[in-house]
Amino acid sequence: MRQLAQPASCDVRFWDFALPVMFGSLAALGAGFVARKVMSHERPSTQAAFGAVTHAAAFWIFGGLTWILVARRPH
Repeated sequence: MRQLAQPASCDVRFWDFALPVMFGSLAALGAGFVARKVMSHERPSTQAAFGAVTHAAAFWIFGGLTWILVARRPH
């Protein structure tokens, strides 16, 4: 089987993956909490739906931006 990269040519650390997940999760928790508070006058099902969508969007936006910033560092 042919290797696509030379061994030890691209050093990948645990934190290259953990930081985007950590920042994305923290941002998602905060955004979901704020979204539910903003929609507090609506029905509980509407609050839950809006909170879930906001939670997912914040995770992917903040996690993705962190991933890009971490990936830009020279290896």
